[in-house]
This record gives sequence, C-alpha cells and structure tokens, in this order.
Amino acid sequence: MAEASESSRLSRSQSTAANIESLNEIETCAKNLDAEATLLLETLQSGLHRISSSTVNSVSQYSSLVSSTCDELDASIKSMYVMMARCEELVKVMSKVPKLQESLVAIKKMLAHFESSLSH
Repeated sequence: MAEASESSRLSRSQSTAANIESLNEIETCAKNLDAEATLLLETLQSGLHRISSSTVNSVSQYSSLVSSTCDELDASIKSMYVMMARCEELVKVMSKVPKLQESLVAIKKMLAHFESSLSH
C-alpha cells in the first residue's frame, strides 16, 4: 500500500508539474497573442488615422474648390449683367444712327443743290 501511495503521490506530482508546464505554455501563448493583437490594433489605428487625415484634407480642398467655383461663377454672372447693360446702352445710342444718316443725306442733297445753283 505504501508503494501505491508513493505511486499515487508521484503520479500527482508529475500531473501537477505537467499542469504547471501547460499553464506556463498557455500563459506564454496568451502573452504572444496579446503582443500580436496590440501590434495589429496599433497598426490599424495608425492606418485609420492616416485615412481620416486624408479624408479631412480632401473634404477641405473640395470645400475650398466649391467655394472658389461659386465665387468665380458669381463674378461671371455679374460681368454678364454688366455686359448686357452696356449692350442695351449701345442699342439706345445706335438707335440714333438712322436719324443721323437721314440728316446727313439731307445735308448732302442741300449741298449738292447749293453747289449746282452756284455753278449756274
């Protein structure tokens, strides 16, 4: 019986040593997994930060371009209205040209008549 007890104690001692070794191995694997997961998360965080920064820059540039385009479009519309107003003024001024032409034709006829009367 002492032999059985000794065998049982030896078996428990070996079992405990195996359990401790297994626990140490599990702890080492857990630490490695933790380190790899931490590195992966840090890499992911860095990548997401770069993507977010790039997105913010893109949106900022897009907003600036839209604002600039709107300003240019507004200036073009204002210039178009100024041009239309000047064209209307030109049309008003040019509407006097036919009357001036008639006056010039009448003056030319009177000069021709005057010259013909002087030459006789």
